[in-house]
Amino acid sequence: MATRFRIASGLAAMVLAMGLGAQAEAADMALRGSLPGYESTGPTWSGAYIGAFGGAGTMNMSVQNAGKNYVNNVLNGYAFADGTAQSTAISNILHLNPVTSAPKVFGAFVGYQVQYEDAVVGIEFDYTRLIRGNGGTSSFTPPASLVFSGDAYTDAVLSTTSVTAQLHDYWSARARFGWAFGRLMPFATIGPVVARGSTSFGYSATCVRTGTDTTSGSTQCIGGSGLITASQPNRISFGWTAGAGVEALLTDNIFLRAEYQFVNIPSLGGVPVTLQVARAGLGVKY
Repeated sequence: MATRFRIASGLAAMVLAMGLGAQAEAADMALRGSLPGYESTGPTWSGAYIGAFGGAGTMNMSVQNAGKNYVNNVLNGYAFADGTAQSTAISNILHLNPVTSAPKVFGAFVGYQVQYEDAVVGIEFDYTRLIRGNGGTSSFTPPASLVFSGDAYTDAVLSTTSVTAQLHDYWSARARFGWAFGRLMPFATIGPVVARGSTSFGYSATCVRTGTDTTSGSTQCIGGSGLITASQPNRISFGWTAGAGVEALLTDNIFLRAEYQFVNIPSLGGVPVTLQVARAGLGVKY
């Protein structure tokens, strides 16, 4: 009988202890609330945003092939006294250095992004204007005249070729991929570019004949001389851009941005363009 009483007393004590423990846990949960499956450790990066930026960069415009094609077109069918088209020889000695510059840039951006735990994905549109160094001119004059000989005469031709190229502005639509570290977010971007620029070409030649063409009796070079020009203003071209950067939230809605951007335009009026830009910006997130 005493043994049964001790067993019953022990079971009652166990049940009472379990009940008190459950009540304490329930009271604690009521004070703390239920625990979510994922708990954010910082502010959210999700939402629409808008901002502005400024910066500087370096640009390279390869004008050699465009200049060569222009000279070939100008001299197509250009005949000297011997009736031979000499455009190939003239364009073969052409050497135009690339146009290099250090433009300043400014612009604006707008976008939308969504945060999944620490991963952030979105899309951004921006406009960039280039000022103070958005292009330049490259020209070439051979060190000596080209000489073409006939039966009783010699023609000496001295020519100058120039190409001017400018990138005015461009628009981009870029996919963004970031990773949030609290109030800091490094990111990468990639997307297409629509660019607006201008190209112009100039070719001038002087031709001096020594002797006389016995067939025509002419003492003058046969063919064009003086300055010939052509221009392509506000040319629209397409390319691509990629870059990377980091953003920092100053408040839950205002952020700073530092970014590197590479832009490639395969043909701006026949001139390939590459641009590298460092930009700093300020934005507002909604």
